[in-house]
Amino acid sequence: MHSKLSEQMIDLERKTRSLEMLYDFAAGINVSRDLDDLLSRSLQTLAGAIGADYGVVRLLEGESKLRLVTKIGFARSIPQSRQVLDSKDCVCNSVIRKGHIQIDAQLKTCCGQAIGEHTHDLGLRLLCVPLQHRSQVYGVMNLFIKESSLKEDEDLIVLLTSIGQHLGMAIERTRLEKETDRLYRVEQRQLLAHELHDSLAQTLASLRFHAHILGENVSAGDNKALRKNIAEIEKTVDIAYRELRDLIARFRMSVDEPGLIPSVQAIIQRFREESEIQAYFDNDLEGIHFSEDTGLQVVRIVQEALNNVLKHSEANTVRIMMKRAGDDECRVLIEDDGKGFSPNESRPESSEHLGMIIMQERAARIGGKLSIESEPEDGTRLELLFRHNPNPD
Repeated sequence: MHSKLSEQMIDLERKTRSLEMLYDFAAGINVSRDLDDLLSRSLQTLAGAIGADYGVVRLLEGESKLRLVTKIGFARSIPQSRQVLDSKDCVCNSVIRKGHIQIDAQLKTCCGQAIGEHTHDLGLRLLCVPLQHRSQVYGVMNLFIKESSLKEDEDLIVLLTSIGQHLGMAIERTRLEKETDRLYRVEQRQLLAHELHDSLAQTLASLRFHAHILGENVSAGDNKALRKNIAEIEKTVDIAYRELRDLIARFRMSVDEPGLIPSVQAIIQRFREESEIQAYFDNDLEGIHFSEDTGLQVVRIVQEALNNVLKHSEANTVRIMMKRAGDDECRVLIEDDGKGFSPNESRPESSEHLGMIIMQERAARIGGKLSIESEPEDGTRLELLFRHNPNPD
């Protein structure tokens, strides 16, 4: 009884140490923000706990390349030629494929190269731990232990497997954070491109239009029309300067201060001044508060739609309607009596096509749905359905 009790106490102490070590690993992973530092500290802790003389952590690149991240126990630095090794024909390859810990009696090609030549004289065995999250293996931790001090018990395997899974989770988290950061940068670039297209690019297009009219009036010698054209050009240049300044000021949008409806009204008024197309505005959204982003996207969609009417429709009239479509849904309808176009017509290189893509992306950004209907000689109808935010930002 005393002997059995002693064995149970020893086993309990071993399990307690394993749990403490596992807890320390989990706590370190939760607070660590640098993956290389986490892997380095983990390697040192684990090597010290099981008596490893040498150790390396390598992360998988591609299908079989293993890149060195950190190491311990080496008197000299590992040569550059051994920084990245091929896992083929090595125990590492089996560990990566199967996702199980493996203890190898002989140091094979790539693992042997990790600590240099004459590895057999050192009397070391390799303990290879996969760093994995679920079924995905991201790398391996190789620990080189004297054969006499290595005890292959089930508790050790369970502990190392759990630690490898925790480290694999940390690697996956780091990968997701990098991907999230990359997607955020892509989104910001896309937003900037949209803003340039919907503000400054359209203003410059308007400026080019006025310059063309100015040239015609110069040829005709119409001084009254010339003075009007020059005034329009000066006004457009002022608008371009203001829009550029707003873009530099981190996308400060013209809808911020006046609100959605006044901004749409200003766009329609400018449309009337720049064209001979009759524009009618019917609004039923007064009193609704919109979030900053929702307001911006709706304003830009209206702006792009009217810009397309001005440049391509050859319409006589256009109607802009903003209505409630339910308790928390709004509808924006823009329809003209112009020449229309065929839905099957594809001009991916045109600015009109790009503008439609951007409008679709803007609608999706606020969870809305944008539809465009048109037939040759039968005008064009654009409808935006979106839910408003009942609480202002």
